Order: sequence, then C-alpha cells, then structure tokens
Amino acid sequence: MAITEIIEDEAEREPLPIRVRLASLRDYEELCGLFDQLDESHREARPDMFQAFPPPARTREQIAQWLAQPDSTVLVAQNGSVLVDRSYGIPDQTKYMPTTTVPQFNVGGITEIFNALCAQIPEPPPGRGGRGAATDSVGRGRGRAANPGTPFQSCITRRVSTPVGLHKTSATTDGLVQSNVDELYRLSLGLENPRTYVRDTTSMAGIDVTKNWEADKFRGVARLSAYGAPGGKRAAFVRMPDKHATIIILTNDDSADAKGMADKIAERLLSSK
Repeated sequence: MAITEIIEDEAEREPLPIRVRLASLRDYEELCGLFDQLDESHREARPDMFQAFPPPARTREQIAQWLAQPDSTVLVAQNGSVLVDRSYGIPDQTKYMPTTTVPQFNVGGITEIFNALCAQIPEPPPGRGGRGAATDSVGRGRGRAANPGTPFQSCITRRVSTPVGLHKTSATTDGLVQSNVDELYRLSLGLENPRTYVRDTTSMAGIDVTKNWEADKFRGVARLSAYGAPGGKRAAFVRMPDKHATIIILTNDDSADAKGMADKIAERLLSSK
C-alpha cells in the first residue's frame, strides 16, 4: 500500500475513544498496573540495579501522597550516578528547563545545614568571589551578587553557592533557604570534600561538614539527615557518605512523610548492593 493510501485510510478512521483526566485514588489498581510495567522495564534494562519485590507495586498510601501533593521532586544518586531525578505535579517548562529545577522549594529545617556552613566558611579575599569580584567595567554588579541583601543571603549566594555551582539556591530576608533537588545534590557532592570550601589546607580541619545534620546508622550504614519539618515531614536531605549515596525529597506539603519515603528508598538502595 502506498504511503498516500495509508494517510487517507488513517484520516477516514474514527478517532479513538480516549479521554485524558487527572488520576484519583479510585484508579489505584490501574496505577499499580502501570507501575508494574514500568518496574519490569527497569529490571530488564538494569537487572544489576533493579530487583523484583513483593506486590503491590506501590502502596495505597504512596499513591495517595503523590496525588495529594501538587508539587514534589525526588533525586536519588550513588557513586556519582543519578538513579532517579523526577518531579510530580509540576507542569512542563520551557525548552531545556527540567521540571526538577522549578519551583524553588522552601526547604524549611534543612536551612540549618546552610547556617552551619555560613558559620564556618571564611570570606573569600577580594577579587576571588569577595567584594568587588562581581562587578563590570562601570562598577555595576552582575547577577545576583550585585544585591547581596542580608549577610545570610550574601553567604548563600557567594560562599556556599559559588564553589559548587548553585545558580538558583537563595535565601529569603527572614533566613529561609529555597532550592531544588538538583542543586542540593551539587551541594552534597561538594560536602564530600571539605576542600571545596577551604583552599587553605591549614584551615580544612575547621570545616565540620556534619554540623547540624542528624547523625545515625541505617541498616548499619552511617547516615546524615536533615528534614524540612519536625518528625521528618515535608522534605528530606539524606546522605550516606560511606556509600556515596544521596536521597533528596522536596515537597510543599507539611504532612508529607519525607523521612518515611527516604527510608524506603534507602532500604531498596542498600538491598540492591
């Protein structure tokens, strides 16, 4: 059959009875079926990383949380490889703009790790990221360093962000940090090497990259955690330095059990090795 005949034949057919709508918890069984297919494709592609687990594909609580959260993002990485970098409930963005970089989430209690860094990272000398380093030929500042705001805002945009290449992470005037999973992962990589922030080897011992993190062990592995709200709610920033693993969950829902979700991801991450 000629291509023109195929096109004409397709044009004469009735449109398929497909209707697109938002999912609800009534679709739980159908959603689990889709996740079963997705998980199976992952296992076929990377059997070394993904393993079968007892049903259901996703619990009803997990589905309910995802449906209830208009905006959430998740990043999971290990040994420098990003395993998961996904957004939920965030509309498509302009070309080349990943949905995991917008919006900037209020990280809540995770701000404390930024406070700890600002208390320890020394001011860079002028001409190397310090005062006057971000001005053009007529003295006007370039980028966000031109209006640093409060000392904490200045620290976030200069001393914390510049060494690891953060471009969207910022602080509000009342001292709360806003960021996204991709940039927090950059920070996590930087924290694996204290020299990221201190070039003078005689000062390296003064940088405690565990300060203001909750330290414990998960399945025998040392873990550092910070959460968006008390009880591990809203957001989770979890690092397992010995495994070079990072789990980041950001939402705008104060009731979201970010710690519980991070624990489940950590469980699967560690069991796959």
